[in-house]
Amino acid sequence: MAIAPALCRCTTVRRHASECKRRIKNWLDNVKRTRTLVTTLYEVVMGDSALGPLQGLSRRKWLVGALALGASAAFVWYRVQDDAANASGTAGGRLLTFSPEEASIVLAIAEAVTPSDAVFPDIARTQVLRRFDEELFFTSEDVISDIRAAIQLIAWMPLAYGYMSRFQRLDLESRRDVFRRAHNSSVSVFRAASSGLRLMLQLMYFGHDASWQALGYDGSFTHLPQQLSEQRKFYAKAVEVKK
Repeated sequence: MAIAPALCRCTTVRRHASECKRRIKNWLDNVKRTRTLVTTLYEVVMGDSALGPLQGLSRRKWLVGALALGASAAFVWYRVQDDAANASGTAGGRLLTFSPEEASIVLAIAEAVTPSDAVFPDIARTQVLRRFDEELFFTSEDVISDIRAAIQLIAWMPLAYGYMSRFQRLDLESRRDVFRRAHNSSVSVFRAASSGLRLMLQLMYFGHDASWQALGYDGSFTHLPQQLSEQRKFYAKAVEVKK
């Protein structure tokens, strides 16, 4: 009677061993396909004559390269998640349009395109991020998609100018340098993204009454108190519900 359990255990072990062999084979096949893809891309970019060094690489070297690439991707993912975690505490409240990562990028851009003199209020007081989020909440998905693409382009744009960091991790002067160079760039999409976001964020900043005194503007002629539109009331209630 003891033979049957032993046979069952042997069968289970063989089944697990077979499954492990199948997974290892699939993994090796994926490595081979990745090597073929990288070789093809390298040929397209560098030309046929540049393939000599790659063709002589052993499987071990390819695996080391793949591991290094994976480590780099993991590092980038960690930095993105870290940015998102930091943004969750600095976004100035709940948002309905922007993700935490996008909020951190928008805040960094707003700091770079608005005055930093002591007489001017900071972007938290003028609620730049929340007002921008509010305006986008009532626009079409096509517009929101374009804005998101521009934000992500700005986030990685420093790499084009020799900065080995994402935009939101640069110091203030470096961020402003990136925007100046993007404004004068020969790449039209760089100019469009930087100019468009700067215009919208400055509109949110200078449109807030907290910045008027520094500008020498004393408000409207009638000096009537601000009346919130139905749209702004709806957004305020939606933010409260999300909390």
